[in-house]
This record gives sequence, C-alpha cells and structure tokens, in this order.
Amino acid sequence: MNQEAKLRAKMANDFWHSYQNSPSIKSSFPQVQEIILNLNFNYDESYRKKLKKTLNPNDKAFFQIECINKDCVYGGFNLSSEVRGMISKKVTEYNGHQTCNGYQDFERYKAKDYHCLCKLNYEIEIKYQDGE
Repeated sequence: MNQEAKLRAKMANDFWHSYQNSPSIKSSFPQVQEIILNLNFNYDESYRKKLKKTLNPNDKAFFQIECINKDCVYGGFNLSSEVRGMISKKVTEYNGHQTCNGYQDFERYKAKDYHCLCKLNYEIEIKYQDGE
C-alpha cells in the first residue's frame, strides 16, 4: 500500500470511528424531534452538489460532513457547534457557510500548500418535541 492509500485508509477509519462513537440524537438532545440539513456545495465553480439530510432521534448526533472533492485530504465540514448552539438556545432555523480547509489533493498535502477551498452553504432546521 502506498503513502496516499495508507493516508486515505486512516482518514476513512478515523471518520468511521468518530461516527460509531457518537451518541444518538435522542440521548444527547431528548427535546429534538428532527434535524434537517440542506447542504449546497460548490467546488472550483465547476462542480456543485445539493444534499438534504434528515436526522431523527435514533440517528447519531454526528454532524461532520465529508468534502465533495474526492481528492481532498483532511478536509470536510463540521456543523457540530452550530447544531449544539441552536439547541441550547432553542433556535429552529439557521443559515451559514463554511470553507473546506483540507488540502486540494495528496501532492498539495505533502507540500502543505494549496487548500481545497470547497464551499458549503447550509441551512439547518430543528424541530423540537411538542411542548418544548
């Protein structure tokens, strides 16, 4: 296995391990009925992707999103602080954006140069249990 393959295997394993060790939404946020993530990615002005994720109480409280640039190294987006902040204040809707800070590809990772810069515009909607 070459260096790049080893690194990508480690990244995938770390992501999966973080996901597996995340508690459920129900145990972390019992007042939450549903979390909806509307994700709009834009990479290099030529590649766009829309994704909608609906999370229910039995789903993991895991809000890390992988970068859509398949060559990106150590990138992605983490919406954990946004979701947790919304829940602590009982906010139902929030919009924002993030830029991937990973490296554009393996060669740029080795050189520690040229970040990915994929952009994510997101909308988060949280529905709370009745009476909350």
